[in-house]
Amino acid sequence: MSRILLDLTPLRASPFRAAFAARAVSVVGLGFLIVAVPLQVYELTGSTTGVATITAVVGVSAFAGTLIGGVLADRHDRQRLIVAARAVATAGFAVLALNAVLPAPQLWLIVVCGVVDGMAGGVSGTALTAATPSLVGEDDLPAAGALVALTSDIGAVLGPALGGVLIGLAGIPANYAVCAVTSLVTTLLLTRLPAMAPPPGPRERSTARSPAASGSRAATASWAARSSPAS
Repeated sequence: MSRILLDLTPLRASPFRAAFAARAVSVVGLGFLIVAVPLQVYELTGSTTGVATITAVVGVSAFAGTLIGGVLADRHDRQRLIVAARAVATAGFAVLALNAVLPAPQLWLIVVCGVVDGMAGGVSGTALTAATPSLVGEDDLPAAGALVALTSDIGAVLGPALGGVLIGLAGIPANYAVCAVTSLVTTLLLTRLPAMAPPPGPRERSTARSPAASGSRAATASWAARSSPAS
């Protein structure tokens, strides 16, 4: 049965349990955002090109945040970095909600918030990936990777589905509000993580690391976790 059932051993460690809960809430909440932003942009512009543009801008911002997060995670306390990035994202979601209830929502504000939230999400995601080995034992890393992959898979289906239902019932502002609330809950959960100083090493080596190299290491670790037999 141990070969069939999901290994929940990493959840016995309270730091990882908090990180897992935070990620699960965050992924579901972001599903609401994925539905709301394209729909609102289309309502404001009537253009599929506008929707494609904002999607590309957010994607590039998230990628840039991943690279920057790799560098910052090598130089600063990862717990503080993750919490700070999620707090910034929460503020961005709140601004989107306020903008959506205006008589004339501003497209430029949606773009700015998209850039800020994309970068903040990239930074926090990379830093959390880098911090995972310090939250569980080495033997539990494959199981932890499987649990993280599970939250991504479930959130990718559940979040947008619930977001679509909520838009039909209460409109776009409600979706943004849910995203802001779930991001706030995520931030509060992440404050329960212990301090995680960057790994020791020569400062020259840390300075010489490029953003691409740091981001690649975090991305490789995340992909390895998703591709492990346990997932």
